[in-house]
Amino acid sequence: VESNRVEVNIAKQTVKLSDVVSLDNTSVVFNGSEITVNAVIKPGYENIIRLFSISGNTGTNVGNYTVTATFEIIDEENYVFENSTATVNLDWEITPKTIALKDYSWSFDPEHPFVYNGSEQFVVLDGLPTYIDTEGAYSGNSAINAGTYIATIDVDVLEANNPNYDFDTTDFVAECEWWIEKRVVNLEDDFAWNYTSPFTFSGSEFTVALTGLPADAQVQYGGTYSATNAGTYTATATVTLNSENYISTGTVAPLNWTV
Repeated sequence: VESNRVEVNIAKQTVKLSDVVSLDNTSVVFNGSEITVNAVIKPGYENIIRLFSISGNTGTNVGNYTVTATFEIIDEENYVFENSTATVNLDWEITPKTIALKDYSWSFDPEHPFVYNGSEQFVVLDGLPTYIDTEGAYSGNSAINAGTYIATIDVDVLEANNPNYDFDTTDFVAECEWWIEKRVVNLEDDFAWNYTSPFTFSGSEFTVALTGLPADAQVQYGGTYSATNAGTYTATATVTLNSENYISTGTVAPLNWTV
């Protein structure tokens, strides 16, 4: 009996990686930490292919990245990669974090303005995170002398300094008028002589002087403010303060002192 035999060839099914592999996240907002994305196999193919190696799937700073993932066939009897390509490239990105500048106010209270103290005083955006680089962004925000000033912040400089952030200027007040008031000084009460009790003769010279004077004060002493011999003396002092930064009242009371 003659038998009829038919030979059937079943071709292996091709797997096109770009159709069955994707990333679990293709756009992530910058958060200051290292970000990792993962290659995900399309449902139904988990038992057909598996991940062999992956690179380019981590990043920290804002930018465009490319994942290179290589796979291998699990069921080699029935499947084969299209064009023998076992590697796929997948693009992803880290986008800037948005900071709404309207959430930050200038560190100046008109009800409690600065008073001249001889040191530099300044205003900034209060509460702006310390990791934000503000170098070169502020202008007019620091001063020493009494007066009225206008502080501004250049958002373009902020963005150039901080490429991982976008600065939203909606409803943001970009300038601040601020001032340093003159220091009011009562010459009679605010400065004291450095004399509390009589000196005892020792053969050396004793000198009395005012304490608590600002560094920029000018003092002219009169009377007898230095002596060696026992006796009672009277010292005087005339204090001159820069009218640009001070409002002075009263006079320094003379000091009667004894050796």
